[in-house]
Order: sequence, then C-alpha cells, then structure tokens
Amino acid sequence: MKFRLTRLLSFILVSTIAFFGWSNSAHSLSVEQGDYWNLITTPNSPPGLAFHALEYDPDRQVTVLFGGNPRNSRENQTWEYNGADWSQVFPPLSPSGRENISHAMAYDTERNRMVLFGGLSVSGVVNDTWEYNGATWSQVNTANAPLARDAHTLVYDASRDKTVLFGGSNPANNFLNDTWEYNGSNWQQVFPAQSPLGRDRHAAAYDSRRGVMVVFGGRGQSGSLNDTWEYDGSSWQRIYPPVSPSGRWNHAMTYDYQRGVVVMFAGTEDGSNRLSDTWEFDGVNWRLVIPTTPPPARMGTSLAYDSLGQKVVMFGGGYYQGILRVFDDTWEYQGEMATNLPIVVEARLDIGMPYDLARGCPSPYLGCGGDYHGFYAGVSADLVMDAYRSGVSLDIQAELSQDHAASPGRYRFGTARYVEDLRRYFSVNQSWYEHAEDYLPGDVVFFDWDGDGVTDHAAIVSNIDPSARPTKMVSAIGFTAENPSGTARELEWNSYFEQHSVGHARLNSAGEPPNVTATETGQSLRVWLDSPSISLKLMDDAGKVVSASYNENLVASNVKDYIPYIPGGQYVDLGAQKTITVTNPMLGHPDQYHVEMTAQASQMFHLRLETLQNGAITDSRVYTTTVQSGKTYRLDFSLELAPTLKIKIADPALQDSPQLGIPSLLHLSGLVGTTVQQIFSLEEIGGFGDVSAVDISSTNLYNQLGEWISASQLTIIPNGFTIPAEGTQQVTLQVDLVGAKPGWYHGSLLLEPGNCNPVSIPLTVVVEPYKRFIPMVYH
Repeated sequence: MKFRLTRLLSFILVSTIAFFGWSNSAHSLSVEQGDYWNLITTPNSPPGLAFHALEYDPDRQVTVLFGGNPRNSRENQTWEYNGADWSQVFPPLSPSGRENISHAMAYDTERNRMVLFGGLSVSGVVNDTWEYNGATWSQVNTANAPLARDAHTLVYDASRDKTVLFGGSNPANNFLNDTWEYNGSNWQQVFPAQSPLGRDRHAAAYDSRRGVMVVFGGRGQSGSLNDTWEYDGSSWQRIYPPVSPSGRWNHAMTYDYQRGVVVMFAGTEDGSNRLSDTWEFDGVNWRLVIPTTPPPARMGTSLAYDSLGQKVVMFGGGYYQGILRVFDDTWEYQGEMATNLPIVVEARLDIGMPYDLARGCPSPYLGCGGDYHGFYAGVSADLVMDAYRSGVSLDIQAELSQDHAASPGRYRFGTARYVEDLRRYFSVNQSWYEHAEDYLPGDVVFFDWDGDGVTDHAAIVSNIDPSARPTKMVSAIGFTAENPSGTARELEWNSYFEQHSVGHARLNSAGEPPNVTATETGQSLRVWLDSPSISLKLMDDAGKVVSASYNENLVASNVKDYIPYIPGGQYVDLGAQKTITVTNPMLGHPDQYHVEMTAQASQMFHLRLETLQNGAITDSRVYTTTVQSGKTYRLDFSLELAPTLKIKIADPALQDSPQLGIPSLLHLSGLVGTTVQQIFSLEEIGGFGDVSAVDISSTNLYNQLGEWISASQLTIIPNGFTIPAEGTQQVTLQVDLVGAKPGWYHGSLLLEPGNCNPVSIPLTVVVEPYKRFIPMVYH
C-alpha cells in the first residue's frame, strides 16, 4: 500500500484515538491505512472560505464552488476547478451572497445543472431555489418551498430523479427534521413514518450503489450527534454500525463512486475544538482512515467527488480563534482501491436497468442504456462484460474474439455472450479458482445447472463473509417468480448456488490478458464447396445447423437446447468457395451429420468432406456432380474415432431432398395455471417433392436459474404427417402451465422428416404471474 505507516506510529495513533474517545463503541476500531490526502498547489485559487457549497459537475468535468464566508461576510462568487487550476466565472445572474450552505447544493444528472437551496444570505435566512447550468444561475419560482433555513443538506437521488432536502435550522424553528423533494419544477414535502431527530450542520451524501441518502451527525437539541441514518425515497431508517465516529457538526461528506464508500472529514465536537479525522462508511460499518498527511483540522469545509479523476476534492474551511479564520487550500483524497471493487460498483449500478419493451428496450437481447446490459431474459454474460468494460476498462468481447481467431478450438461459439465461452476466456487468460478456494468481491462465479460440464450462468460476487465465502452476488436472472420486474438483482447466496457453482474467476494482477499463442485446434470436421451459386448448410441429428445465417442473440440465451447452431461451427464465404468447419465435432452432440445444398443455377460442383487432427487431414471424401437449378440435395454421413477422427458415409450418392420452410422462432405467453397455444405453419418450398412422415418432438424448457418445464407438458397436433410439394401444414402447439413458475423459458422443437434433414425451431414460453382485478360497483 502507498505511504504505509510504521507499526509503531500506527500503534501510537490508534492508542491516542482510543484515549480521546473517537469511537463510542465497545467494538474494536477498524483502521485503514494506505489512503492519502494530497495538498494541491494551483496557479489560481478562491479566497479563503468556510461554510461554502462544493459539488462536482460530471458533464463538464469541473468542481463548482459557490458562496461562503471569507471572514464574517457572505460571498456570491462562483468558481470552477478542473483538476489542475481554479478559475472564477462571472455569470450574468447569481444568487445573493450566503453561507451555511456546505451541503445545500446538489447536481441533477438528469437535467445537467446544480440545484442550490436557501442558506444564510446577506438579508437573513432564505428559502429561494437556484439552478446553475454552467453558464448562468437562474432562480426557480416554485409553487411550494420548504421553510427558510440554513445548515441543511441536499443530495440528488439519481434512481428517482429527485433532489432531497433534510433538516437545517432557522430563527423560528431552530432544529428541523422535515424531508422535501424537488423534481426540477416544484418542491413537495414527504412524510415518512419516522424521521431523524431535528438537527442542523449535519452532513449527507447519496450512496448510488445502494440507492440511499446517508446522513451522519449534526447539532441537535441535546448537542453533538453521532447517529447514522439512511433514506431510500420512502422511509428513514437508523443504522447501528458496530463502530461510529464521535459526535460532530460542521463536518463534510461525499460519496466515492468508484470505491463504493461515503467519505467524511473533519468537523467540531463542541463548536471550538476542531477535528482532522477521515472516516469511510461502506453501508455496514464506519472505518477510521489514517492517512500519512491529513489536512489541518477544520470545520465548515465541503467535499465533492471528482468521478473523472476518481478522487475526493476539498477546499477551504475554517476555525474560530476569537474570530473566524479560514483556509484557502485545495486537497485531494484517494482511498485504497481494492482490485475488483470497480467491477462490483458497476454491476450494482446495472441493477434496475430497463429490461422490457415498456421501459425502452428494443428487444429481449438488444442492450438499452449501456454496452451490454438491459436484457429481459437475463443474459448474465452481458452483465459481466458491462461491469468489466465500465469498471476496469477491459473489453472481454474484443479480447475473446482475438483469442478465438488465434485458437479456434478453445471456444464453442467464439462470443463472450455465451457463458461457457466466457468461463473459458477467464480460465485461460485471467485467474481461475475452484469453488472450494477463497472468493473476493468482484469475482465472477459460474454455475452449471444440469451438471453436464458446460456452464449456463454467471454472476458477480458482491460480498463475502470472514471465511472468504460468498454471501451476495449481482445476477441478471431475468423474469422469474422471485424477480417479476426482470431486472438484475443482488441475491443472497444460498444452498442452490452452492450446489451448482463450478468455480470463480478473477482479473489477474496485470489487468490485461497475456498474449496467447497456443492453437488448441484438436479434432475438426471441414466441408468445402467450390460454387458461389449453391447455398451450403451442415446439420446434425439434433437439428442444429452451421450456415450463412447466424444470430448471436440466440447464443446469448445460454440454454443449450434453444440454440439452433452446432457448437464450434464456423461458416466462411469467400465467393468462389464456401467452407464450414466444426471443431471437436463429436463433443456433446450427435455424430450424425447432414450436408444440404440448394442450387441457384444448373452447374457442376465439387464437394469435399474432411476430418482433421491438429490441422492434419485424417480422412476425406470428394463429390463431383451436376445439380439442377432450384433443387435441394442432401448427403448423410457419420463420424467415428478409430483411433483418429474418420468419416463414415451412410449413402455414397447425393439424394434429392424437398425443402422444408419453418418459422425462425416460436413465442408463447400465458398465466400460471393456464394452457396456452400457438398455431404455426410448415411449408414445402422447393416444389420438387413431398416432405414425408414429419415427426415433431420438444426438449425440456429452461430459464436462467435452471428451473424447467417438462417436455411432457407440450402437446403437438397433428404429429406424423406429409406436406405435399409447395403445400402447407398448420400445426397447433399447446403448453400446459399448471405448476410452472413465472419466468422466461427456452427450448426447441425438433422436426424429423423422413426424407429431408432434421431442423430445430427455437421456442420461448413466458409464464406470467396471476393477474388480479379489483371489482367495481356502478350506481
């Protein structure tokens, strides 16, 4: 850690803290080292100030300062700090000079402007509302407004787009405990069931990770307070950490977004003795931080978090020594950064992202609001990729794509949106740990629901217990019985996850994957065709295909039966020739394969089938013949290991084949306990023959937590029929939802005609919870 103190100095400092009673708890004091304050020297600076407002504007990337008391007067100057220097700005309109506004300004990220309320102005305590857009201040005349006050707190609740005000004091009502919310045009008082005691000169910050306003301390009827409260938009709740700072007022707080902690500095216990201690609150406990060079003790200062520089900025403050003495210094604070904490922070920010059409997502699998997140069906890999890309700037998708090109045998589909490929990326390029090994927050944990050795789901561990076992994780589980909103959630770790976890991965210390040189080709099957006027497909007995058609969104579901593609398959069209390659073609799927070709013109062609072992050809077949325009042909073959990969041809001749037209997807939805149905059409589209003896079966249907609907609950009417050339057959699919839990379930229908290749139709069934209606009586 940076600037670590010697053990002796740490002992002296901790002993001194305990002697003077900086913690009122009998619990042991948690002390953090490795965090540091830096005094910043700038060419320009505001005058010495105390009781001013300070807030960061992330859109313009400047920290804004307004007002304050330079020495028994009230300023209305506006200054901006860009991380290197301060500059005074001169808006055409400004609020009147005022003080006691250390926490009375907040930044509205929805409307991109500062909001300032009240304070002790040159004319006394006021209740005016002002906004600053970076060019000018403008007063907002609201229909309602809180009482005039100063020494109150404002925070911006980004989850609800509301600026929240709490407490403060005025000459008529010394200590207030009312809560107000500002929506950008008007103030409205809210009345929670309970509220903190009335107070002023307290400090507040908005914890965006947990979606709560955190309030600590202040001055109340009984003197200095040291209680911690949280407001979630509907109720106040007092928090009882095992360790708390001493009672204080005129202190400063802000929220460190990257590290997920509230940072607090300084204040006074009695109005004269000033403090210089730094504390951090993670939502559970307060921890005392002992930096090597803390700023001088002070009160009436203000903190803001610079999200671009990932640092806390402090300016000024003062103390009383006969008269008010003020500081004009600028300090920056950077706490110790846990390696994986930004990943956890970003994952938690994805909780509540839009997941359905009503909230703005264009489709179940197209992201809305971010690079990958926002997926109704619970695409867990997307949550992981987004958290890494935003938290530590690691683009897993791009890195995996490069690795896949260098090592095509390493991955099944070559996309990080497929969880098994995501697991393989981490196990090769980062750090992989078995489930029995210790966890850290930020680890990606992988689950195999059906025990087949292929992972189906991933989540990000957000909390661990003292024995390094996971206690919570952030997961995109989609719409389920336990998650009717369909959003990502922070889940409690339980025995179900314990049973199905296969291990966890962690970003390596370098922060970037190493260069990968291994080829890992293994066994492969290659189909080569030399005609640009003939379409080429390869199918297996499960109806899965490799062809020119590919949709990554279907792969992202991670339900294996739903994916209509052969794992490890690649299709390359070079114009004059087409090539299909399948790596490890006997791994996890049937050894029966079918080539299908449809001619756009009458012509001669060459078709080659090859098996390869680590790049060397082990067996091959070549077919040369003339095909008729518009006709479809198929070739059936199987593979065997004896001892290397070999081809077995079921019929040495190409066979004429009808063309079966199918829906690309089937989607049904209905209430729990009902039976839903969909009618769809099958067609013969080639015109050269009948499709005979069509048999249709279904797989089991699974959701993103491994819950399932049995294939026995699906009925297909009719089953076993013939479709005449250029004819159509309607099929009715019924699904019995009795006993099914709410959720999105995926699987497929397998069509096996007697005289053409088997095909798979992806199937989604959405089981909705019961809908309740309120009866109405008309007079």
